[in-house]
Amino acid sequence: MDYTTTISKRRRHNKVEYLARLRYYDAESGARKEKSRSAPIISEAKRLLRDMEDEFESGGQTAMESDQMTFAELAKHCKETRYCEAQFDSEGRKIIGVRGKDTIDSHIKALEEYFGSDKLREIRVASLRAYRKHRLFCKNRSGKRLCVATVNRELSTMRAMLNEAMVNDWILVNPFKKVRPGELISVADERRRETILTTAEEKVLLAACTTHWRRHLRVLVIAALDTGARQGELLKLRWSDIAFDEGVIKNVTSYKGKTVQRREVPLTANIKTTYRGENLGPLPDAEVEVSVLKNIWGTSSSRVLIGPSASKNVFRSEASKYNIIHLATHGILDNASPMYSRLVMARAENDPNDDGLLEAREIMQLDLHADLVVLSACQIARCRFGAGEGVVGMSWAFFVAGVPTMVASQWKVDSASTAKLMIDFHRRLKDSTPTQNKATALQQAAMSLMKDPRYRHPYFWAGFVLIGKSL
Repeated sequence: MDYTTTISKRRRHNKVEYLARLRYYDAESGARKEKSRSAPIISEAKRLLRDMEDEFESGGQTAMESDQMTFAELAKHCKETRYCEAQFDSEGRKIIGVRGKDTIDSHIKALEEYFGSDKLREIRVASLRAYRKHRLFCKNRSGKRLCVATVNRELSTMRAMLNEAMVNDWILVNPFKKVRPGELISVADERRRETILTTAEEKVLLAACTTHWRRHLRVLVIAALDTGARQGELLKLRWSDIAFDEGVIKNVTSYKGKTVQRREVPLTANIKTTYRGENLGPLPDAEVEVSVLKNIWGTSSSRVLIGPSASKNVFRSEASKYNIIHLATHGILDNASPMYSRLVMARAENDPNDDGLLEAREIMQLDLHADLVVLSACQIARCRFGAGEGVVGMSWAFFVAGVPTMVASQWKVDSASTAKLMIDFHRRLKDSTPTQNKATALQQAAMSLMKDPRYRHPYFWAGFVLIGKSL
């Protein structure tokens, strides 16, 4: 772009001064414009004229007309065009914006409060030093002084904003380039964030997740402790990302940097047992229940497995020998992955690969000859999504294994009332006539239980349903 320069001498207020002028034409309207600066001596006027020429040649008309731009105007521009919410393409590359917009907004707010009305070209290295000193003596909402790391992040945002101004020719030089590395943004002065929990602290943290309102956080806390994944990474996981067969958690997604990074982390035994429901409460009436059932059906024609003897391997080898299978154990029905619905068995001490969880997909592989399977005292806890897919998955697994009928609970049942109901159900089942069936026996047992004042509420007697063949 063409321009002309002149230096003229004039008298003003009885003093001689020199006026340096640079004239140019507006790129849009074609109108002639000029910019002038005065100096008391000719040498100073020549220096000012050279500065204006350098400014015009490096930034053109924009640089000449932005000398009055304030930091507040730059902040508004950056919030509208640079620091918007991050947008990613289909391959995970960031297209525009920033992650953690709220954090950047807080940085800009602090900077704007200090530099707001200052002209961009008047911000010098001394201004930045003064800001750093000012912020280090400020206090946060807890009444403590701001840490060096916080001030460093604010200055890093300031540096990026001034780079934006430089790219747009609103300033000629970023003052951050005039200081020694580490003088304004001193990473070496930051206190390293390294949090190592002791075993006692882990126990306190996990104990806090045992209450009714926090128990859903237990598996999340254990996953964070065992994998080192960040909170945001864990919260973005879906149940489909948990690959039990492969022993990994897939698609742990990090948004650090300009691209989305996805990785796999090991699915530890601790996470497995917590997620799958091994850490469940005791069933105080289950042992009494099965002992009474043994007497009802006769010791010669039945076998009771209690405690360590009730392992998955023993069940697999013995289950096909009996006409009725009664399981007084916890059952976790997983509506998100029905074939991972599982029954909690005892772990075999001599088999490190035995996780003590009999899953629906494993039940399907059994060859059973029973007419009835009863899932008694089951805790249908932490069901995922949908309504009833876990129940269907478990019953279907037994159907595939050859069992035509199953009795199971619809909700977390009471241990004492369930023991009473099941004992009565089996008595009626044994004494049933050819005209009676399993469904009738269950119905009559429930009607008998509801007559007890302690168990009059439907919660106690209406929890169990018969699925499949009723005869």
